[in-house]
Amino acid sequence: MTTQTANKDAQYVQEWHEWRAGWEQFLVQPYGWLAATSFNWVENVQQQYPGLPGLWRQEGRRLYVDPQGQKMSYDGESFTSVRSWDLSEAPDDTRITAGDMQIGITYREQYLLVKYDPQAPARTGFHGVPTYGPDPCWILTGRLETHAAPEPVSFQTVGTGDYTYTSRGVIRFSHAGSERYRSPLVRVSGRRRG
Repeated sequence: MTTQTANKDAQYVQEWHEWRAGWEQFLVQPYGWLAATSFNWVENVQQQYPGLPGLWRQEGRRLYVDPQGQKMSYDGESFTSVRSWDLSEAPDDTRITAGDMQIGITYREQYLLVKYDPQAPARTGFHGVPTYGPDPCWILTGRLETHAAPEPVSFQTVGTGDYTYTSRGVIRFSHAGSERYRSPLVRVSGRRRG
């Protein structure tokens, strides 16, 4: 192994540890994924969902919530009476705040409500993601082949069926003597290694 290769490998291991530390800091944010404690698909009949304040229902693309007097806020506006929004084009996991919890809202033909509680046991008891250490032998060099125009790629999702992403191309690489490829979704990002 040359000194240059050894330095690149050491840099890769260091960057991996920095990335992992950043990822784990992201996971333990007060309202991050480890704080998620319930997932509920909203029906077209007004009802209360376990652990969530208020009454919820969906009508077409509109989401309705009756806070029943409890203070909630969305997009900088506080309210205690019935509100409705069309969040079908909003970013995934748009948030409503209620007390010390947040309610994430995602639209997939049906609204999904995710309760985020900073006191969730998964968050407060988190001690890191179990993983294998980085191995420079798994650094593979590939080439991006872009499509003439972005192509749709559909995936089945939890609950309501398919969700379509956009693929800009494929990354081709060789491993164990055969050529393989991976289709990057939405965008291709990352650093090239020399």
